[in-house]
Amino acid sequence: MRMAVDLLLTRWGTLDAEGALAYTQSMKNRKRAGQASMQVLRVLASQDPEKAKEWLATLTDNPEAKNGWMGHFYAGTVATEWVRQDPEAAIAWAKSLPDSQRRGALGGALETIAATNPVEAAGLAMDLEAGKERSDVVGKIAESWAETAPKDALAWAMTLPGEDGESAVNRAISGWAEVDAPAAAAFVDEIPAEERSD
Repeated sequence: MRMAVDLLLTRWGTLDAEGALAYTQSMKNRKRAGQASMQVLRVLASQDPEKAKEWLATLTDNPEAKNGWMGHFYAGTVATEWVRQDPEAAIAWAKSLPDSQRRGALGGALETIAATNPVEAAGLAMDLEAGKERSDVVGKIAESWAETAPKDALAWAMTLPGEDGESAVNRAISGWAEVDAPAAAAFVDEIPAEERSD
């Protein structure tokens, strides 16, 4: 049943995204409503990122959509699709958002770029202000990069200082383990015990 509803919402979002989004906001199960909204929002953002951005701005009366997990994921969904069409505009928009939405949008945009050009994504990530937000983003980039070029991802991760480096190394090893666990484990075994984190 859930798959049928998902297919219906995707098709509805293609034909009438505003109507489909209005429907998702009326759903009684809030968690399911959030998931359904993101699905329709993904379709809208791939067709018209400006409209998706406007819809997100209208949710300011909903604290979860603005500052909570929903805002984080909604903004990430829009940025993930928008960055495929216009990376500069998508990243500029992401940087202008409030905290939670900004983290989601930057993470989504840079992860999407990292899938095809991790070096560019890494450079863009280092333009962000140092702190938890940047550490999260560089970690996601390192993880994505390590799935296709683990040694390159780890070489980059090991050049980063402090929290950025710790996040990137941990996530790169995790990404590598997803595709080649024995090789990732062998790499970890070569790290001196006193330098390993739990």
